[in-house]
Amino acid sequence: MGKICQVKVFGPDGDLKVIELSSTEEQFQSMTVKLLRDKIRQLNTFSRNKRKDLRLIFTDKLLCVDSNLLRDYGIQHTSIIQVEPRVPGGGNLKHGG
Repeated sequence: MGKICQVKVFGPDGDLKVIELSSTEEQFQSMTVKLLRDKIRQLNTFSRNKRKDLRLIFTDKLLCVDSNLLRDYGIQHTSIIQVEPRVPGGGNLKHGG
């Protein structure tokens, strides 16, 4: 039996959940942002927010490319992922006058 690889997820309300991602190091090395996002969506914890609008952040990096591997961001076993609701707004801002 292999080592269970997990990450810790802090939700928008400050709650902490542990998510099991894989049972082998090889599986963990091939985990994508999309697979992590799908596992987070399965949690009922974040159901108060629109789960599709959640942003994933590791250290100072936004995990926005679903096809990227978690290892590309330096995510390892027991890393902490911050989950935040996406804030509406933005658009093109013009500077100057």
